[in-house]
Amino acid sequence: MSPDHPRLRYAVAALTDLFPGAEVGAAGAQTDPGRTFAVAPSAARPRLLVPVEPRGAAAIALRAYGGRLTRGARWGLSAAAGLFAVTGTAPLRTRLGVHSPGTSPVAGIDDHLSRALGRPVSVAVHLTPDRANRKPVVQALAADSSRPVAFAKVGVDELTAELVRREGAALPTLGERLPSSVRVPTVTHMGSLAGQPVLTLEPLPTWLPGRSPQLGDVTTAARAVAATGLGVRGPLRDSAYWADIELGVRTLPSGERARRLADCVERITDDLGDRPVTFTASHGDWTPWNMWLTDDALLVWDWERYEPATPAGLDLLHFRLNELYVRAPADLPSLADRVVADAPGVLARLGAGDADPAVSALLYLVHLGLRYERDRQADAGAAIGHLERWLLPTVEAALADLAPARGV
Repeated sequence: MSPDHPRLRYAVAALTDLFPGAEVGAAGAQTDPGRTFAVAPSAARPRLLVPVEPRGAAAIALRAYGGRLTRGARWGLSAAAGLFAVTGTAPLRTRLGVHSPGTSPVAGIDDHLSRALGRPVSVAVHLTPDRANRKPVVQALAADSSRPVAFAKVGVDELTAELVRREGAALPTLGERLPSSVRVPTVTHMGSLAGQPVLTLEPLPTWLPGRSPQLGDVTTAARAVAATGLGVRGPLRDSAYWADIELGVRTLPSGERARRLADCVERITDDLGDRPVTFTASHGDWTPWNMWLTDDALLVWDWERYEPATPAGLDLLHFRLNELYVRAPADLPSLADRVVADAPGVLARLGAGDADPAVSALLYLVHLGLRYERDRQADAGAAIGHLERWLLPTVEAALADLAPARGV
């Protein structure tokens, strides 16, 4: 297997985390077929590690895949799934095997999920882009089911373990409070693998006919999510939310981005601290690739960033930012400026009439910048983590515009 593609390099790391104590390498004749994985749909476009056996597993995994895909890419995955349903994984030449160093197989994620679900399963593993919060996402596949029987998320370090636990805690309440038009995963088991948390979820039916949503499709759902929170209004400086922001920025690892963020937070406290702000709940990563719009409902996953009290409008502003970035990643330097310019229209969709769009956009950008810096997104290789290239200049310019109001 050529290691040139970064997702192929990640494949080895993911399998090492999912099968603690095993050796991961090129598949050989002696490799257990149940732990031999092919790269699908191809080594040039690695999206999934699919088990070589059972025969139909690759097709099932591809049909259930939900990710950051264009319409053409979705058609391509569908065609590949149809091919693999007939041929199995024979066309897939790039393969990895999990080897037990001793005489007995090591206990891995397949064993954990088989016990949690009460039935034997094999697993497929999603190959995701570089980011600080990247963690193994696993499909559990059973021989007697034409759909995945579960999805699982596995923490691999302090950050991802915290996120897995947070999502496991949030989902039961969300499932009770959200309307049927917004479907979230159901938690079926919370356990651990080699001391790291494993969250097992009932699959959302991402294989149903539907499409990736646009901003207008998710406004009503965003209102429903907002209503699951506290719904309070008061001065920014007196809120628990802003106290957390001030604490968070003080505890960032030292560096120029952290220093500039801290300065922005201090200036916001001085200039906007007395402004009344409405706080509602937010999903925290409200993006097109965390959703699938069907005729009956909006399916929404990845609730690990859910918070009950954030400035109103945060989710829709985040959706807009990611829409813009995916369409034109080369325009990163102007991304924050475009979000600020679009904020009045975005908040009008939400009906947040008491929110100042400029202030809401400013608070959102600081919220996002703090998260990216705390998670070390730049160090993980994410271009958007370099806040000095796009976010900080916009926030600092907006704060400078407030200077005349202070008599400076």
